[in-house]
Amino acid sequence: MSKKRANSIFSLIVLSAILIYTFGLKYTLDLYFQMLKMFNSILLQLTNTSILTAMFKCCITFPIVGIILVVIGSPRDKEGHLIGKALHFIVGYIIGFILDCISSVIF
Repeated sequence: MSKKRANSIFSLIVLSAILIYTFGLKYTLDLYFQMLKMFNSILLQLTNTSILTAMFKCCITFPIVGIILVVIGSPRDKEGHLIGKALHFIVGYIIGFILDCISSVIF
């Protein structure tokens, strides 16, 4: 973990502890949920994707495409590269659509 990321996580933990101590757990959780909703609406307006799609699309798509390539026994040359790119686009589009639907229900 990089030093910048560690400092950011530490700052978030300290801020959360101060908010919980000052206002209570329920208010702090409501505040974080409202911030997530606002961030989701900003992402929807700017990029037309939800926060779930931005965070989890690649993490879910890569293993699924890898499993599909192993199952179909894809070659490892340029042909396999093209098949992998096409599968990544198709599977990524489907997963993005599903995550957008889930995000619209949650937020």
